[in-house]
Amino acid sequence: MITVNSYTKIEKFSLTEIRKAGIFLANGMTPLEWYNKQTDKPKYVFNCGLFSGGSPVFTLKIDGKELIKDSLYRGLAIKDNKFAIGNVDDIPSDDFVSGAPVLTYKGINQVSQAWIDTLSTIAGKEPRVVFGFDQQSGYILFVEGRLPNKQGATLEELPLICLNNGIPNAVNLDGGYSAMVVIDGKIVNEGKSYRGVNNLMAIWVEGNMEWKEPNWNWIWTKYAQVDKDGKVKVQNNDMNLAIGNAKVSGYAVWEKATKKRVYPKEVLQNVTETEKPMLDLTQLKKLATNLETRTVQLKSALDELLNHLKELEK
Repeated sequence: MITVNSYTKIEKFSLTEIRKAGIFLANGMTPLEWYNKQTDKPKYVFNCGLFSGGSPVFTLKIDGKELIKDSLYRGLAIKDNKFAIGNVDDIPSDDFVSGAPVLTYKGINQVSQAWIDTLSTIAGKEPRVVFGFDQQSGYILFVEGRLPNKQGATLEELPLICLNNGIPNAVNLDGGYSAMVVIDGKIVNEGKSYRGVNNLMAIWVEGNMEWKEPNWNWIWTKYAQVDKDGKVKVQNNDMNLAIGNAKVSGYAVWEKATKKRVYPKEVLQNVTETEKPMLDLTQLKKLATNLETRTVQLKSALDELLNHLKELEK
């Protein structure tokens, strides 16, 4: 987690680790309440598009269906777990939400005075949630507000925060009492209070779920799609088909021949030479002393063995 100041933080993650990402209806639940109802737990859940009276406003598309297309046609698109910024009619998308507004695009500030005037009712110091991305990473930025010494941020300030912290593409999402960021089932942004929302965004990453091994006696094909509790859901002989279906359904794929999980794969921590823990001088001296002692003991044992063999030869 990157700390910008005492009330502004950024969660950064690798785009290559994403298993599934999308926008979902929350039906009045908070992101945490929605998270708790999921069997396949996402790593990140946070409020998304603005709403009024329980219904979405501006433009919102979920799972290929446009729920509303009223205004603010430029925003965040999600297609095959990849992100883009553009006009809803110009870029392919499974899910789309209006930027309120788009804050940065290709490293350029997108918030003009005209935007501040247009969105004057939400332009002041408020709690904020922002989603951004570059070619390698995704970013969830949140600003705490309406609390002592935590004043929030204005629309004018948000793109500057993004650009100063290396976020070239970013959209402002709903804020105020809607602002809630949940990571691994815990709320990470402090709020005066939280309210239920109409819609939210969730991101699953590789390795953020414990998968129970299936009962192999119940598997008769090459691959099986299995839920987190080890229950076999679908069986087939095509690995690509199995993985494609598993991504949609939130299952894992196990291979019968090897009895190993092929999707999602185990996340291994790559440790470079420079990252390996180093021993300090005291530890090195202690290790050298132990080796010297063991060498003496080994030599003594060998000498005793040789002497014993000589006695036997007499």
